[in-house]
Amino acid sequence: MKVIKRHYPYHIDTTTILQAAMKKYETFSVEDFVMDDHFRDWVQGNINNETFWLAFMHQHPEKTDTIRQAERIIRAMNINPTPVSEQEVRAEVNQFMQQLQTLETSQPVRPMRRSWWWAAAAMVIMVGLGAAVFGLMRRPAEIVASKKPQPTKPAATAALAETVNSTSKTLKLVLSDGSTVHLGPSSALRYAPHFGSESRQVYLTGEAIFEVVHTSAPFLVYAGDVVTKVLGTSFVVRAYETDKKVTVQVRTGKVSVYREAESRKAGPRQHSGNSLNGFVLLPNQAAIYDKAIQQFTKTLVAKPVVIRPAEFVYDDTPLAEVLQQLQQAYGIHLQYDADAFTTCRITATFNDESLFEKLDLICKMVGGTYEIVDGQIVLNVRGC
Repeated sequence: MKVIKRHYPYHIDTTTILQAAMKKYETFSVEDFVMDDHFRDWVQGNINNETFWLAFMHQHPEKTDTIRQAERIIRAMNINPTPVSEQEVRAEVNQFMQQLQTLETSQPVRPMRRSWWWAAAAMVIMVGLGAAVFGLMRRPAEIVASKKPQPTKPAATAALAETVNSTSKTLKLVLSDGSTVHLGPSSALRYAPHFGSESRQVYLTGEAIFEVVHTSAPFLVYAGDVVTKVLGTSFVVRAYETDKKVTVQVRTGKVSVYREAESRKAGPRQHSGNSLNGFVLLPNQAAIYDKAIQQFTKTLVAKPVVIRPAEFVYDDTPLAEVLQQLQQAYGIHLQYDADAFTTCRITATFNDESLFEKLDLICKMVGGTYEIVDGQIVLNVRGC
């Protein structure tokens, strides 16, 4: 008898297999996922079910949209139990109902889906009321004890969803525009459940990797005093409250970085990195903002990555051609005086060396040096 082995990209333990078999998640609707404790715990990061749910979505790709809709509803229900008055509760409920009516008018809901939509709305309201009552009953000492990472305060008062990663692993979020956020440990993110057409704004405390989908609406990340603006790219922001500096590192694309105070002076619709006290970052470049002196430094990431694959094999190759290829491969501008080493030629083969290791070896061959200045590399070669 021939035995056929099936290989899956994720490991699934016996417990999660039994849970899936008992609940038959492949038949779940959006409201079923929202009501399921096992699914809610995973979305909120309370238990480590990442392996099971990734494997489930791999085996049932047709349920991906359903799962993402349920995720957004659950994250929108993540309300902090802070003390509020009954008047404030009623005001929040009225505001929420008005938002639902506005959304339903602009995006009509089909009759078959109306029941679960309003069921989800009612659930959010009930959770909000319960959290408010619980907040009124809590003692001040208990409130002080429930500390967790708090994201930057948004300038607007519109209702935002909040995700707090209190685990030791990275938490993956998919925003309403399809952009992906890998939220680091001890980090928090606030964001609109549905982005508007003019801008997409999120508020970060901690560290996150952003993979932003390109649209006509700018994507703005507020972290500490720093604003990062992009249209579509991949970058990393680190802004823990205990850190003395805020860093932004670009992987692909282009971003503009500037102080939040400068963006307020320029006005809400003038988020241009060129007109503010900031600058534009390209791939493999980084910005470091010193909180104490409120100033930026433009530099390079610690380990630049190849953005345009190339073979680094040189056989009596002019040094100018070698440097030009490195510049194109890493997307980093190399500044040098080509006339100073017209006779310099290189014979070498590079494999897994980093960019800086390659430059170290080249400088040893030709008796030169290099330094990083304003996000560029300046080479000094006296001649061969």
